[in-house]
Amino acid sequence: MKKTKQLTTSNTFSPNLNLRSRKIIRQPTEVLNNFGADLAISLPLVEVPQDEPIFYELCNEFDFDFFNFTEQICNKKEILLLNSNDHFEIIRTRCNLEAKDNTPFAWTLTKTQKGIGYKLASCGYAYTVDKPTIDKVSTASTIYWKCELHKNCSGRAISSGLNPPLNHSRKHNHIRDKERGEELVCVEMVKDKALNTNNPPRAIMMEIQKGMSLTALCSVSKPDAMRQMILRARTKKFSFKKFKATSIAEIKIPDELKKTYRNEEFYWDDSGSDDKNRVIVFTTEKNLSLLNDYCDWYADGTFDISPTFFKQIYSLHIIKNGTLIPCVYAMLPNKKQTTYNKMFKMVKSFITNDPKSINMDFEKAAMNSAQMIFRCKIYGCFFHLSQSIFRRVQNKGYVAEYALNDEFRHSFKLIQALAFLPPKDVVTGFNQIKKSSPESFECILNYFERFYIGKLKPNSKTQRVVPMFPIECWNVFERVKQRLPRTNNNVENWHSRIQADVRKKLNVFMVVELLRLEQDKSEGDYARLVNGEILKRKPSKKDYEKNIETLVDGYSGKISEHLKGMALPCCPVLVHLNDACTRLFLSLFLPTSSSFELQNSLITKGSLIGTPRSQNKLKKKCATDR
Repeated sequence: MKKTKQLTTSNTFSPNLNLRSRKIIRQPTEVLNNFGADLAISLPLVEVPQDEPIFYELCNEFDFDFFNFTEQICNKKEILLLNSNDHFEIIRTRCNLEAKDNTPFAWTLTKTQKGIGYKLASCGYAYTVDKPTIDKVSTASTIYWKCELHKNCSGRAISSGLNPPLNHSRKHNHIRDKERGEELVCVEMVKDKALNTNNPPRAIMMEIQKGMSLTALCSVSKPDAMRQMILRARTKKFSFKKFKATSIAEIKIPDELKKTYRNEEFYWDDSGSDDKNRVIVFTTEKNLSLLNDYCDWYADGTFDISPTFFKQIYSLHIIKNGTLIPCVYAMLPNKKQTTYNKMFKMVKSFITNDPKSINMDFEKAAMNSAQMIFRCKIYGCFFHLSQSIFRRVQNKGYVAEYALNDEFRHSFKLIQALAFLPPKDVVTGFNQIKKSSPESFECILNYFERFYIGKLKPNSKTQRVVPMFPIECWNVFERVKQRLPRTNNNVENWHSRIQADVRKKLNVFMVVELLRLEQDKSEGDYARLVNGEILKRKPSKKDYEKNIETLVDGYSGKISEHLKGMALPCCPVLVHLNDACTRLFLSLFLPTSSSFELQNSLITKGSLIGTPRSQNKLKKKCATDR
C-alpha cells in the first residue's frame, strides 16, 4: 500500500465543504492537468498519494459545490460510486467523464464570430484553433487548441481532428465558466436562424432564449448587439460589401434582392441612376392588385430607417379587417413636391383604379402631390392634428396653464372636437368656442383659425381666406360615419415596429433586405385575414370607438351640446401625454402635498394630452414656463 501524507489543517472534511482562504493546496496531478488551478483551489483538502507532485497556488474565492456536482454527473451516467466520500475516486471519475467524453459540457464546437474559424467549449473553458492554419483545419488529423484568453492564459488542449475527445495539455489560470458552451451555441443558433428564416430579430431572440439557463441568459449579448449580429449575418449572406456606392447614381440593386422570399418580382421601378432625385419603388403584383381593389389608402414616410443617400422610406398601405397591409415601399431622396409627384406617377402607372381617399399626415407637399395625381379626397391624420395644436401650447409656454387651468384645458379639448362636427358647422362651432374660452387661450385660437379655419378677409364678417389646411382636409365626421380610421396610427405603429429591429446608418441593401422581410410577413398576415382571422382589439378601445360612433351618428344639429359630449372623459378623442413626461411635469410644477392627488385626477380623467417628448426637452420647457 502506498504511503499517504495527511494535510494537517483538519482531521476530517465534509464533501460539501468549500475552502475559501487556504494559501497552499495539494491536489492530484490528474485534476490539475484536466481542470486547472481554479477548480483545484476550490476543493477541500484531501488525502493524496505521497508520490504525487505538490502543486502550489494562491487561493481565490470560488464558491462551487464540486462533489455534489460531480455525483450528479455520475448518477446521470449511471456510474455507481461505492463510496461518495472517496474524494480522489470522484475526482478521477469526473476527469474521465468530462475531459474524455463527447457530452455537450465536454465538447461544444461552433463557428467563430466572423464565421471563418472554429471555437470549442469544453469543461467551462473556450478555445480557438492554435495550429494548423484555418484553411487546413478541416483535414488535419491533429488540432492544437489555445484558450480564448490566450494573451493572458496558457491553457492548451489537443484533439484528433474536429472530433472529441479533447485532451487538456496545459492548465488555465482563470476561473471556468460553466455556461460558456451554452452561450456559444446560442450565438450559433441566432446566426443560423437569421440566415435560414425570415423572422424579425425580436422573434429570433425570443425563440432562442427558451430553455436557456438564467446564468447563460445574463451572459449572452444584449438585445441591441443581437440585432446587429442578425443584420450582419443577413448582410454577409448577400455579400453586400462588394456593392459599395459613393453616390446615389452608383447604387445598383443586386439580383439577390430583386425578388421576394417567395421568388416574386419585388424591385419594381427605378427613376434611373442618371436622376439626381432618384426614386426606387418596391412592390409586387399582388400588392398592386390590393391597391386596385381598395379605394382607401394610408400613406406616410419614416426617416428612422432611411438608407444612405435617401431622406425617407415612403409607404402606401390598405387596411383589411382592421389590420394594416403595406403594399408599396419607395425610397425618396428628399421631401420636395416634385419628388412626391414622381413617386405617385410611378404608382399610378401600375394600377387602373385611382383611390377615393388617402389618409396622411399634414405634410403639404405630399398632400398637394397626391391631390394632383389621383384627384381624390386627401385627409389629414387626426393624431397629427392633435400633435400640432398641443405643440403650439408648448411653444407658447402654456404647459402650466394647460395642466392647472380647467377652462384652458376644456377649450383645448373643444377645439379638437371640432373635427367631429359636419364641415358646414365647424365655423359656427369655432365661434362659440371663442366666446367661451379664457383670455389665455386666445393665441391658440388665433393659430388654429389661421391654419385650419381661415382668417376673415378685411372688412368682411363672413368671407374667409383659404387656410393652409382646409376644413374638409382635417374633418373626420364622414369618416366616422363610414367607419373608416381617423388616424394613421396603424402606419405609425408599423414604422415603430420595424424601427425597433434595426439601428440607424443602414445602407440601401440592408434596408431592401428589411423590406423583403416585411413583405414576407405582410403576405402571411394577409393570408390569415383571407381565411377569416380578425385582429383582436382591446375591450377598452372598442368602448371608446363605440362612444365616438354613437355621438357622431346621433348628431342632431345642436353644435354646443355635441362639442361638449365629444370633450367628455368617456369619449377620449385626444392624444395622451407620455406617462413619464406627465409625472415629470407634475413633480416640477405642483407642491409635494397636492402633486399625487392632482396627478391621479388628471390621468384618470384623460385630461393630460399631447405628444410624447424627451424628458430633458420637457424639463427645459417647464423651467422656462415657471
